[in-house]
Amino acid sequence: MLAPVLVTPPAERLLSLDELRTQCRRLPGEDDAALGAAGYAAEDVLDGPAGMLSRALVAQTWREWFPSFEAVRLGLAPVVSISQVAYLDEAEVEASLDDAAFRLERHADAARIVAATGANWPTTAIRADAVRVDYVAGYGSALSVPSGIRRAALMLAAHFYDHREAVALDARAPSEFPLG
Repeated sequence: MLAPVLVTPPAERLLSLDELRTQCRRLPGEDDAALGAAGYAAEDVLDGPAGMLSRALVAQTWREWFPSFEAVRLGLAPVVSISQVAYLDEAEVEASLDDAAFRLERHADAARIVAATGANWPTTAIRADAVRVDYVAGYGSALSVPSGIRRAALMLAAHFYDHREAVALDARAPSEFPLG
């Protein structure tokens, strides 16, 4: 399978600057750029297919390719909706699959599309990218993300803010920060 590609990023960030200021005990205008950078870094560590959670946090649109309809297991959870399913037919001409031809099956940490009752999958070209699925994944708004995940992101951002270098120089000996 090919790696998922972000089509539309979240409309808002997971952590607001106000939340970061509160977590790091800073006043408005006091080191906002560094706070924002720490928040972005924490979000990058947790969000998306490369993130530690392997899930989408704030709603975003992703695109994935599959070799056939039987192989369509979407890589990010929670899946909110399918935007489009397209495929390359035997002549390698792109066509869109009608929404009535499939349904979305959601599970706690996975989702897939399956043929609708009475429908059959069309024949596709024999290629690794024969089927393309665009879908929206995430919890919705930033405030809809589970509180445990939001708390972990805040703690991680504060760690990045407080420890901007990988090594702390001490008079006795340098020491490495675990998340530096």
